[in-house]
Amino acid sequence: MAADALSPPLTFLCVGAPKTATTSLHYALKAHPQIHMPFGKEVELREPGDRLSVSGWRRILRERYALDLHRPPPGGLRMGLVNPRFWMDPSFAAYLRNSFPEIRILVVLRDPADRLISHYLEHLQRDELPLSFPHFLEEAFDPDRLNAVFDPALRIHSGNVFAHLPALIARASLYARVLGEYLAHFPREQIHIVVFERLIRQPETTLRPLLRFLGVEPRPLPLGRRHSREVTRRPWMRWWADLVLRVGLGMQRFWPVRKAVKWTLGRRVYDVWYWLEEHRRRARDPGMTHTEMRRLLLPRLREDVQTLFSLIGPIPEWKDWDV
Repeated sequence: MAADALSPPLTFLCVGAPKTATTSLHYALKAHPQIHMPFGKEVELREPGDRLSVSGWRRILRERYALDLHRPPPGGLRMGLVNPRFWMDPSFAAYLRNSFPEIRILVVLRDPADRLISHYLEHLQRDELPLSFPHFLEEAFDPDRLNAVFDPALRIHSGNVFAHLPALIARASLYARVLGEYLAHFPREQIHIVVFERLIRQPETTLRPLLRFLGVEPRPLPLGRRHSREVTRRPWMRWWADLVLRVGLGMQRFWPVRKAVKWTLGRRVYDVWYWLEEHRRRARDPGMTHTEMRRLLLPRLREDVQTLFSLIGPIPEWKDWDV
């Protein structure tokens, strides 16, 4: 389905990678008057096994963007999504090319070792990945598992992500291979690279070329997580979210149930529930320091980093890569 068959069109997409401040970027872009973003991050564009239809796109716009489809968007409005899960899906670049050939793509890259460690610790604290770090690395970088998550025939969605989780975490830090999937379908001019370290330390300097790339007026934007305040204005919403949390403990593993909760209770209540889930994490000791984990990772990622630098140029903020 070509993008020009859809009204209003999706004009840009931030595909990640995960754990690279994509949530902060979502809410920063949402604050720009010329950019329209959905209420929550990580809106899916297609269902498992299905292509996006015009009716499906209009449903997304109506229910998640809260736009009036009978009125055209204001002049100059850019509509976009931020979803780092797309970075994990080996079939998504080809799908995006077929459905939105003119779309602009944002890619946020963080030091791959730091990103992978952060991603591992997140799932460890959620009890979704009860593996020691050395054991995790053996599973994550197993050649057969890695080949599976780079197979374009594989469609990653919420229902099968846990079956491939260790290898998907590794895939997300193999930037050159994943970026190669997008460069195979899109010209370099349609892809804008954002370096996480620069975004955090110099947000205004980093966001200015990003906004120009999107075709909107460059202006200072607040870079921070504001969704907690947005979704917790009413005490009764907290009460309902806590009820859902207690009844649906562990629901995030079951995609159909999770989807039913999301659409039945409404997006705002679901976001409160998810926010409470974030604060329910238990501290888990990985048994190794960050430096020790990083030392184990560097040999596994160095070749991919060198390939990445040959594609986009060196990134001085990334240390220890000997390039």
